[in-house]
Amino acid sequence: MKSWIEEQHRRALGGWISALEEHHPQEDFSWKDAEAHLKRVREASFLEVTEDAGASVLFEEIAGSGFDLACGIGWLSAFLSSKEKVAHIDSVEADEGVLEILPQVVELMKGDADKIDRINGVFYPICADDGSYDFGVCSSAVHHSDDLEALFVECGRVIRKGGRFLVLNERPISKFQFLKSTVKGGAEVLRALFSDRFAKTDYVMSPEFIYIDRNLGDRVYTEAFYRHCFAAGGFECVRTVQTGTAGEPGVIDYTHFELVKNG
Repeated sequence: MKSWIEEQHRRALGGWISALEEHHPQEDFSWKDAEAHLKRVREASFLEVTEDAGASVLFEEIAGSGFDLACGIGWLSAFLSSKEKVAHIDSVEADEGVLEILPQVVELMKGDADKIDRINGVFYPICADDGSYDFGVCSSAVHHSDDLEALFVECGRVIRKGGRFLVLNERPISKFQFLKSTVKGGAEVLRALFSDRFAKTDYVMSPEFIYIDRNLGDRVYTEAFYRHCFAAGGFECVRTVQTGTAGEPGVIDYTHFELVKNG
């Protein structure tokens, strides 16, 4: 008996780079050039959370062994590996090609490569025992998960009681913004129904999320739903920090959550 399952799963999973190249050919994401990618990450303000004086408090309790979920090329893993209190990081990423760049990023950021294990894997299930990690981090990624609540439940399983989970560089929207987008999506549905023109749309009628880029799996959530998922995973949000867009002082752009696993 033959099986297509493994190959079908591999093709269905695809890759982040491949999706970007196919659906955003006008962009130069410089995924194979670590230095150029770091420049792009900085321009997108992702690194602000590691440099902003008000956000640095988020990392004070990060120690021991942890994971960096959907780590991309691993700039956050590289940053954390330079910390004396951090002993080990499992850097998890679905795209093998992206993981190949991680050692270059670690070198550029003066991290400690001996503390990092690269793991080719998806969000969940996390192949680790219950309570086996002291901390977890995830930057600008949880909104790509197919099931946000299930993701936090799984992270809550593998992070020990009292451990930290940093959810960084997210962009929750208000309930009013969510409602406006839902109304717009409803208009798209009505237009399709009455015109018999059924084109793919990013608008999904759900109280949980709205797609903003279906091809890349980008979703937006309200802060209320984030907090619902935190609680489902057994986490308490003990700190919320916001940082602004580079070059635009005072503009709130990214939200960062510090979570503690309930005892």
